[in-house]
Amino acid sequence: MKVGVIGVGHVGGDAALSMALRGSCRELVLIDADRQLAVSQALDLAQTSALASGPKVRAGDYQDLAGAEVVVLAPGINEKAGGADKPGDKEGRLRLLDTNVPIFCDVVPKTIAAAPDATLLVASNPLDVMTELTRRLAGGKAVLGTGTFLDSIRFRTALAEHLEVAPECVSAVVVGEHGLTSVLLWSAVTIGGVSLESYLAQRGVERKFLKKAVEEYVKQGNINIIRGKGASEFAIGTVIARVVEAIVRDERIVIPCSCYSEEYGVTLSLLHRVGRRGVLDEFEIEGNQEEQEGIQRSVGALKAAMERLNRKFETARSLVPRPQFVRDEGNEVGMIAYGTTHHAAIETIDQLETEYGVKVDYLRLRAYPFTRETHDFIAKHKWVYVIDQNRDGQMRDLLKLDLAIEDIPKLRSVRHYNGLPIDARSITDDIISQEGK
Repeated sequence: MKVGVIGVGHVGGDAALSMALRGSCRELVLIDADRQLAVSQALDLAQTSALASGPKVRAGDYQDLAGAEVVVLAPGINEKAGGADKPGDKEGRLRLLDTNVPIFCDVVPKTIAAAPDATLLVASNPLDVMTELTRRLAGGKAVLGTGTFLDSIRFRTALAEHLEVAPECVSAVVVGEHGLTSVLLWSAVTIGGVSLESYLAQRGVERKFLKKAVEEYVKQGNINIIRGKGASEFAIGTVIARVVEAIVRDERIVIPCSCYSEEYGVTLSLLHRVGRRGVLDEFEIEGNQEEQEGIQRSVGALKAAMERLNRKFETARSLVPRPQFVRDEGNEVGMIAYGTTHHAAIETIDQLETEYGVKVDYLRLRAYPFTRETHDFIAKHKWVYVIDQNRDGQMRDLLKLDLAIEDIPKLRSVRHYNGLPIDARSITDDIISQEGK
């Protein structure tokens, strides 16, 4: 069982440590924009193996994710670095959106290309927004976020402390946004199977003061930690490890995690059954009226955040490098499209030929997946289709489609896919300027 972690700073690094100590997987690949950080983290983790029978750990690059069952996405800045660590801040983790969206637009397509069958587990903030962005970029792949699983652990911990019981005896769930509008489901709390109301009555505990103290502990949990050490890392690292275990072992546990909800029309945390391939089911929340109203407020806040994501996503897409055009030895025009789908490339080439009179003789397109539609289009135009990595995965796709290898003259492999559009007018200008040199 191979697991990858992208972004091995505070959160990703501690997730890797938790997985190593818990034996969550057999192989762990660490990737970071700071290559030396990934190397150092892997070296440090490897040295725990003499005392803990953990996985084989190594630093790597995206191609090393091939065959991974789960990839944890934890790149980007955290609350401290992004200025989201101030008590009473009405924006909270959403302050990180502008910085982290472009990072995910770069990371997710590369991850999909290298590990097309992996479940993607998002751990970067703003959590629900980054999970939604990953869902869009992943094109139907299995995606979920840690969501309010961490909030729920904090809820259980706070209740256990105030009620003087072991945390494992407490059942308590937080749903909605992993952020300022999260909803603590007080009506569903039980202590060793005993309802909270019954437990409080028998112990003589005042509910009003308990609720105030616990909610402050849960909703300010990350800020109280960041204030002293700069990052929340141990608990979220353990949460990530636990979710990874549920996926690779197909445990089918029921936890609150972030996933797109058809019912609410937004990505948020609800109770889900999680096993191999991520989220298997979503369960209806049977809260009281106050809790249902809280969920609706959370949905409203997240929809507003998604509107902001839409604007940022369009900006991030415009920053992706445009396709390059080259002339080979036979003086043919070739298109090299990076970071785009075959659909977008095909539309652009049609536009180039019909509107601008630029004939494209062959296409080198880094895209995933290789579909029947892609094959039919290329076969129709008699183009050479060259792809660049993950040859084994490409061959499997061809076999599924029952295609002959000779159908593709220079087939090599698959690279990546993220649904970014191409501007035909600017491409034509590039060709004209190149020819004028």
